[in-house]
Amino acid sequence: MTCTDVFLCSQGSLDHIELSSLCDGTEDCGEERSVCAASRATPQILTTVERVRGNGYISYCLPGLRSLQLLTSPCRSEVFRTHGTPVFGVPPLILSIPDTALNCEHVHGEQYVFLSCAGRCGGHAPCLLQPLRHDSCPGNPSSVMSLARRQNVAKRQSLEKSQSPANHAAFITRVVQEGAEYHDRVFSCRTGLCVTYDEVCNLVDDCGDESDEAQCTNSFKCAKSQVYISLAKRCDGTVDCMDYSDECNEYCGKEIIEGVLFKVAAWIIGIFAVLMNLVSLWRGFFDPWVENKVGLVNRVFKILISIGDFMTGVYLLLIALVDSMMGRGGYCRGQLTWLTSDSCAALGIINNMGANISLFSMTYLSIFRVITVQVWNLEMKLMKLKVAAAVSLIVVTSATIACFPIIEFFEDFFVNGIAYTDMSLFIGPADKTRHLAVLRSYFGKINQGD
Repeated sequence: MTCTDVFLCSQGSLDHIELSSLCDGTEDCGEERSVCAASRATPQILTTVERVRGNGYISYCLPGLRSLQLLTSPCRSEVFRTHGTPVFGVPPLILSIPDTALNCEHVHGEQYVFLSCAGRCGGHAPCLLQPLRHDSCPGNPSSVMSLARRQNVAKRQSLEKSQSPANHAAFITRVVQEGAEYHDRVFSCRTGLCVTYDEVCNLVDDCGDESDEAQCTNSFKCAKSQVYISLAKRCDGTVDCMDYSDECNEYCGKEIIEGVLFKVAAWIIGIFAVLMNLVSLWRGFFDPWVENKVGLVNRVFKILISIGDFMTGVYLLLIALVDSMMGRGGYCRGQLTWLTSDSCAALGIINNMGANISLFSMTYLSIFRVITVQVWNLEMKLMKLKVAAAVSLIVVTSATIACFPIIEFFEDFFVNGIAYTDMSLFIGPADKTRHLAVLRSYFGKINQGD
């Protein structure tokens, strides 16, 4: 068997998983989450509420963080009952929560559920909890169902007094065992599966029908992959969706030339640079030549400077034209394609070569003017040979420097990242540091030189 397109598992019951299944939010392979955290440099999100002596604490309401509490808002304790119904054997949760509304983009799981249902997410986040029915959670494991049936049996005498479906539903709950304790923090999916609160609004489709994520206001859904990411990652300058939809959308985008002022400046400067340097070149070539050494040197290198500036103006016009043609959406999603294209490389050569010709010509001309006295004794013919040699050296050096990065033998010195297609392990170009982090996470300790 040739495993060229799979991720080999070193832990768990699976031998391998498809590359397309990597980093989908579910742990299929044992070490998948640690590898994906290294490849994307994504901090681990907190999905549970810290519990100290039976009480729950939200984020900065933890004991000992008094100074942070004063910077945000005071914290107060509230009794949080699941679905508003007492549960036999399960005490109500005493929860310490902020006294004012918060930005809930950065909280997930239990913390988001409690804050949203307590009205602490700015008032626009709906409470996702709904009363459980007697037929809820048919798809849960047997251990959860058996506890629920025993709990129902304990309430049967109360239920027999009223056969009303509404009353019947009001008393039904699901109790989950965690060690020696029981809890009723259960969310009912539309599929019939039930998940715990830490699996709600945690950026993973735990229900299978997205009913635990679709209404959450702390997430952003990637357009193509349908993967959920934290809303705080939308428009943060780092690509987190394979299709770039988190950075290329109605709220943000990326263009070759950012800002109207710079776009207008590129067109104006480019047009003037091309026209004025064309005039300068015409005069340099066709005006009568002065047969003296100083005039010869000045004229030749002014022509070279005009050629360099003309190339820079052409570059500005072409870049402005490409920017107008691609627009915000086209360049934002096709940035890597454009940057690795021959057209972009050609423009880079034009710009670098023009800038180098102008720079070297001005440098040589400045040096010549300083040492003018020493060249008066040279014959005119020898002076012309020296000027021709200097011009050739400037042009060849400028072209070499401009083309150096695209020469195959040297291109590795200029590559700052590798972009992969149709592989979810890396999103966007990955540099050497990210590759080494993934290798260390998978294989253990490795040396930088390996």
